Amino acid sequence: YDEIADNANIEGVSYAFRWSMLEGDTRGDYSAGFALLHAELDKLESLAIPKRLIIRMNTIAYGKTCPAKTHFPSYVINNGWLFETSSCIIKFWEAAPTEAYIDLLNAYAAEFDDEPYFEGIYLIRETAPGWQGRPVAPDFSPSAYISNMERIVAAAGAAFEKTNAVQSLNYLGTQNDVNEHMAYIFSRGVGHGAPDLLPEKCADRAPVQSDISYLGLSGGVEDWRGTLPSIRSIEVTQMGLNLGDCTPSQLYDYGNHTIKASHILWQRNTFAGTAAQQWPAILKFIQTNPVTNTACPKMYTQGCESR
Repeated sequence: YDEIADNANIEGVSYAFRWSMLEGDTRGDYSAGFALLHAELDKLESLAIPKRLIIRMNTIAYGKTCPAKTHFPSYVINNGWLFETSSCIIKFWEAAPTEAYIDLLNAYAAEFDDEPYFEGIYLIRETAPGWQGRPVAPDFSPSAYISNMERIVAAAGAAFEKTNAVQSLNYLGTQNDVNEHMAYIFSRGVGHGAPDLLPEKCADRAPVQSDISYLGLSGGVEDWRGTLPSIRSIEVTQMGLNLGDCTPSQLYDYGNHTIKASHILWQRNTFAGTAAQQWPAILKFIQTNPVTNTACPKMYTQGCESR
C-alpha cells in the first residue's frame, strides 16, 4: 500500500479474503473480520492519495485437500459443508452452507455499506462448481446450485445498497443458464464480475460463457455493457501461466474497449511470465492507460455518487 500511496493512477486495491478471515470458528462471530476490514480501510484512507477497497470473497481453496482448515471456519468443516475435487469447495448446492454464507454477507453489508471507501465486493470466487474433469459430488444438483446462487445474489442485492456488489460469473451449466443468470443479477441490482479476463487473441478457454452473454453474443440476449457495472480481474494465470500468455496491452484493450469494464483489477505479478508481464511494467503501463468507462452504469437508476 505504501508503494502506491501517492500514485493517482491507482484508485484502489483488491484483496481476496478467505471465509476463515471474516468469521470465527463459532457461527456468527465476525468480530475479528470486522476489525481486519476496518484496519484495511483505515490504512487505505490514510494514504497520501486515499485508495478504495474491493474485497473478493475466496470461497474456493484452490489445489487444497479438504478440510483446508486455513480457509474455512471450523463450524463449516465440522458440518460437512465441503467437497473435494481438484480443490476444496463449498457445497453451495445445499441450503445450510448457503444460508450461513448469506448471513456473513448480510453482516458485512450492515457494517460496511455506509463506508465510502468500501468500493465493491465479489460475492463468490467464481460460479463454476470446479469439477474440472473430476467426479461430480454424488448429491450435486445443478438446479439447486443455480437456485442457491440466486439466493446469494438476491440477498446481497438487498443488503448492499451503496456498494458495488458483483457476481463473479464465468461458467454455470449451459450457455442459457448463464444468460438467465446474467438477467437475474441485473434484476437484483447486482453487477458482473469474473475471476479471469481472457481475450481470445492470447488466452485459452476464451470466450467464457459469461463474456458471450455479457457482450450480447448468445442470440437474442441483451448487450449488458454500460448497464451493469463490470469489475474484471487480470491475474497471473493470463500473464504467462496456464490460462494465457497475454501482454498488458492485450488485456487492457479487451477489458477497457471490448468488455468496457467499470473497474479493472491488476494482480501484482512478481513471478510469472516475462518482465513485460510483471509489476514494474504493468505499473508503467497503467500510468498512461486508465479505465475510460466512467459513466454511471444504467442499472443504478438513482445515479452514482462520486465519493
